[in-house]
Amino acid sequence: MNLQRFTLRRPAQLLACVALLAALTSSLCLAEIYKWVDKDGVTHYSDRPAPGATEITVPPVQTYPSPPPQALPGPSTAPTVAPVRSAKGACELRSPKPEEVLQNVPSITLTFRGPEGLSPVLMLNKKRYTAERDSNSIKVEPASRGSYEADLTFVNDRKEVVCTVPTVTFYVRQPSVINSPARRKKPG
Repeated sequence: MNLQRFTLRRPAQLLACVALLAALTSSLCLAEIYKWVDKDGVTHYSDRPAPGATEITVPPVQTYPSPPPQALPGPSTAPTVAPVRSAKGACELRSPKPEEVLQNVPSITLTFRGPEGLSPVLMLNKKRYTAERDSNSIKVEPASRGSYEADLTFVNDRKEVVCTVPTVTFYVRQPSVINSPARRKKPG
């Protein structure tokens, strides 16, 4: 049956179906509930009365409006970080990549590229790390588990920021110390 023909040729039947559906759903919402205890002491609940049953008044369900959905960051939606151009060249954080997970690493090595003659300044979780002029990496030890935010800038001799890389978030996962084989007690 073509629904479009049905709705256009028989609007009275469609209206009757909608009214019947509304009546059925509202009666389900207002259903009576009965409670009784049988001779064995078992409590029963039903929508039909039984001998010795009492009607229970059920309060309406408390509801809350849900907040609008928010996009969650993840590997599939990770932003790509394009190199930022400055007057003297490009600056970029080459590794780790945005949303990358580093597994079981003793240290974090951040590699980057920047304009010649400038000094890199790395802020890793609000802690400052610097490297030699024209260097292309900074090593951070030890690599604790958790999430990291890396902010990289390049400064000139007057400590003026010449080039900035957008913040990159990455994660370090380490094995648990609690369940490590070294901590297990040996029988004996």
